[in-house]
Amino acid sequence: MVILLIVIAIVYCCLPWYIELACFIVNLFIPDTFPFIDELLMFVPLIHKIKKIVALSEILRKYGKLILTIAIALIAAVIAYFIFFR
Repeated sequence: MVILLIVIAIVYCCLPWYIELACFIVNLFIPDTFPFIDELLMFVPLIHKIKKIVALSEILRKYGKLILTIAIALIAAVIAYFIFFR
């Protein structure tokens, strides 16, 4: 039983944030013997993922044009390689 719970926890942590959020909301309404402990354990990885998304959006907002310019230059370099050196 403990191994099954560990596997379920690992799978839960690997889910996308929106599926984790749906599981968390469903879990809020399921009665259990230890209230708020499982919700807390489900809330921590969810908040961690949301924090990463917010940090990534701030980076993209700050350096978006630079990242886009570098990506376009890399794509152009790969295309030029295949056109001229193949």
